[in-house]
Amino acid sequence: MTCPVRYRFLYQIPLYRISLYRIHTARILFGISFIGFVTLLGIVLYPNRTEAQVTSDNTLAAEESIVRIVPNDGVTYQITGGATRGDNLFHSFAAFSLPAGDIAAFENSDRIANIITRVTGDSLSEIDGTIQTSGNANLFLMNPAGIVFGPNARLDVGGSFVASTGEGVGFENGFIYGVDTAEVPPLLTISAPIGLSLGNAPGPITGVGQGDTAALSVAEGQTLALIGGDISLSGVRLAAPGGRIELGAVRSANALSLISDSQGLDVGFDVGFDVGFDGVTTFGDIQLSNRSVIDASGVGGGAIDLHGQEVTLTEQSSLVSDTLGDQNGRGVQINADRLRLLDSAFIGAATLGSGAGSSIDITANDIEIVGVAIPNYKLLELNSFLGTRQIAERQIGGIAATTIASGRTGNITLNAQNLLLDEGVIVSTESLGTGDSGDIVVRATDSLRVRGSGILAGSRVLGVPLLTPDAIATGLSTRGIPAGEGGSIEIKTTRLDVEDGSSIVTGTLSDRDSGNVSIIATESVTLRGPFAPFVFSSSITTVSIGGDGAAGDVDIQTGRLSVQDGAIIFADSGVRTLIGDIEFGGRAGNITITATESVEVVGGVPLVAIFGSSAIRSRTFSDEPAGTLQITTPTFNVLDGGRVSSETLNTGPGGAINIDAFTVLVSGAGNKDPDGNSAILANSGFEARVAFITGRIEQVPASGSGGAITINATNLTVQDTGEISVRSFGSGAAGNLDINATTVRLDREGSFSATTTMDGGGNIAVRANTLLLDRSRITASSESGDGGNLLFNLQDLLSLRNGSLISTEAGTAGAGGNGGDIVLNLPNAFILAVPIENSDIRANAFEGDGGNVNVAARNLLGIAFRPNVLDTPLSDITASSRFGNSGTVTINEVSPDIAQDDISLPAATAPTTLAQGCRGQGSQAGSFVITGRGGLPTHPAAPLGASTVWHDLAPIPVLENSSAEDEAIAPPQAPPMTPDASPVEAKSWTRTEAGTVVLLADGTAAPDYFVPTDCAGN
Repeated sequence: MTCPVRYRFLYQIPLYRISLYRIHTARILFGISFIGFVTLLGIVLYPNRTEAQVTSDNTLAAEESIVRIVPNDGVTYQITGGATRGDNLFHSFAAFSLPAGDIAAFENSDRIANIITRVTGDSLSEIDGTIQTSGNANLFLMNPAGIVFGPNARLDVGGSFVASTGEGVGFENGFIYGVDTAEVPPLLTISAPIGLSLGNAPGPITGVGQGDTAALSVAEGQTLALIGGDISLSGVRLAAPGGRIELGAVRSANALSLISDSQGLDVGFDVGFDVGFDGVTTFGDIQLSNRSVIDASGVGGGAIDLHGQEVTLTEQSSLVSDTLGDQNGRGVQINADRLRLLDSAFIGAATLGSGAGSSIDITANDIEIVGVAIPNYKLLELNSFLGTRQIAERQIGGIAATTIASGRTGNITLNAQNLLLDEGVIVSTESLGTGDSGDIVVRATDSLRVRGSGILAGSRVLGVPLLTPDAIATGLSTRGIPAGEGGSIEIKTTRLDVEDGSSIVTGTLSDRDSGNVSIIATESVTLRGPFAPFVFSSSITTVSIGGDGAAGDVDIQTGRLSVQDGAIIFADSGVRTLIGDIEFGGRAGNITITATESVEVVGGVPLVAIFGSSAIRSRTFSDEPAGTLQITTPTFNVLDGGRVSSETLNTGPGGAINIDAFTVLVSGAGNKDPDGNSAILANSGFEARVAFITGRIEQVPASGSGGAITINATNLTVQDTGEISVRSFGSGAAGNLDINATTVRLDREGSFSATTTMDGGGNIAVRANTLLLDRSRITASSESGDGGNLLFNLQDLLSLRNGSLISTEAGTAGAGGNGGDIVLNLPNAFILAVPIENSDIRANAFEGDGGNVNVAARNLLGIAFRPNVLDTPLSDITASSRFGNSGTVTINEVSPDIAQDDISLPAATAPTTLAQGCRGQGSQAGSFVITGRGGLPTHPAAPLGASTVWHDLAPIPVLENSSAEDEAIAPPQAPPMTPDASPVEAKSWTRTEAGTVVLLADGTAAPDYFVPTDCAGN
């Protein structure tokens, strides 16, 4: 820290050296008189106050600046003279510093618009006093050696204030009022300044203050600009109410442009014909520390612009642009190579009036926003959102745009290559009044990482807390209370990581709709943990609580999506809390996930996790329907207790789940909880885990019907207690499950379920080539209502092994219900079971009637219909009832099973209808040979094939004078066609002497010589 000249001697001596200095001084001055010692001490601590700190350099010749010192509590430097050109007044000084309590008063006429001051000496300007101007003139202070603002620095300037460590100020006619040339301004009329010349080594600008209480400020609507090399502010407050604050750290550049606007001066970077940063060789760094504040709040929120290489806000420093009236905010903009907000640093833009709030726009290669570690941050965030706890000022850092009135909040836009939100920071646009919430747009070309932090765009009613026992007990809601609409969140990146209890949320606690969450991550989206008890999970969320506003939709497009360690993606209506359910809410949102490679939901979470296992979920606690889940990917895995669900816990109907994939795998239990298995669920009245308590499974008395699940896949596997379910645990009906796949495999207690506890069971339809069950089950049963229906359309095989079950059973003791229907349509397929493994197909009932089973298959192997029994140790098909009538079982086997029973052949000898011949002698033994299958299939159920056609094996005759080869290839010759009479029916036959049989047209009897042969040879 650089200190005022008069105290620099002591400030430059460290404390321990001051102590040693005192000891040595006491020894040296032991023999000096007391008066002499006091005189020496006075010289050291109180130098001559008439030493000038503001001096003219005489470079303006006859128009030099005149400095007159007027003693008062400090010193007042009355500055007159200078060169006047049009409405510009030029001053030039060899030194310009103000100790604490001193005043530099520029005296100018009212027609002066700009006072342009340069310092040509080698010493930096230390401003710890007050700078004054007359009227509304703008003041420019240039000192290439550097500028320091002390804790007592003040501005009493009617216009804008620009402090620069550049080399000069440029004008429209090309003249530069510079420091090095020390030229006198030309006599020709000069326009207003249009640019700043920085040079190659502008000095630093430093500010040291006492926290955020005192302000270095300009008048309302004016500009306060610090343009130089590196800029460092510690404990400094800069203020431009409704105006503009510019911080530009530029180490070398061609020029900066000054564009006059209706409010203050807009400092921009103008290089050549383009307005931008192309001509800036090197940016400097900007650092705000020790609760420094840059505040442009006003009737219309002012503009804040920061430009630098590395911009750092730390130790709860902040940028604030609040809109207090009916004018729109002008925005906060940061352009840097790297932006760091550390130690709860904060950027805020609120609106307290009807004017729209300022937007926040940040562009940097790397953005790092880090707060302070807050225990159970997510609970603090949730309680704050629900209105039961206000987040204290300075408690959480981040970026926020808020409205508590009718004005809309601004948007937040973050453009970066890499963006990190860490340790309890929030990026939020929130409506607490009737104004709408703004949108949040994040574009991180490489990565966005959110750890223990949140991105929130929401709408709620200020002063209506929902998360209290009284509020929940009385059914308090925000229905009918005017409120704003929630904003949307849009994220575009290559990799998105949401970790350690972080959240990306859009929500509404009012009658206005929430915004949507849209995520495009070309490589991956990963949600993790935390893997710890009693801690909120990482989440991507849209929610409607307390009012009629609809929750937003979630749309994720990525290469790979991984949800693990208790993380969750959900779109809910209503909410479950520590002290009860909030059963008011609008329509739940939809979730659409498109992944070019894979989607996986991996559980493995402690029993006491607040949100339970990892999940993708749409749920309604209200009378509104749950949303639809659409997942499209080549590979979809639900593992180790992960869940995909659309559930209703009230009167609202459940939503639909649609999965389109090449391979679907549902596998594994996440913990010892028997209901903590991996699952795809569209249930009614089933809370997979009671949040906040013990991780128990709870059935909820819901009356809404369950949703529907449709899975289109090539290979579908459900194993190791995995489950696909459209169950109902309340009075609502179960939903429908529709499976379309090439191969469906259920192994080791895998299951399809459409069961209910009260109403009728749901429906399950499976269309596949092959369906394999091994120690698994497909059920559409009901405890007290009718069983559901099962439909199977299979092309090749249905295999039931090791106690597998297909069931539409209904009823229990004291509860009726008829068994459901089972249709097995396998006209070209087999049903295969092992008789002793007790694999069953059941449509049984307890008190009601049995259901109906219709089977069409080529063969049933190892399983058989057994009437009037409920179960046997064998593999059965049953449709019986314990107390009611049995159902019907219809089996249509296209090919009967020849291996099932022995075939009894007739014992009677066929009557002799042929003439008796003689037994051949030993030398006349004959033979009968069949080659191949002889045109017959291998068994009755096999089809006829082309290979079964009979072939003539007789030798081909060879004609005389021709070879066999010639005969084989010679074309056949048709016999000559001779006219003949019409054919006549044969009425008898005779044999010639040569033994040839001849058919006769008349009835001539056979010749007498046709007599039986004497077998004795006579």
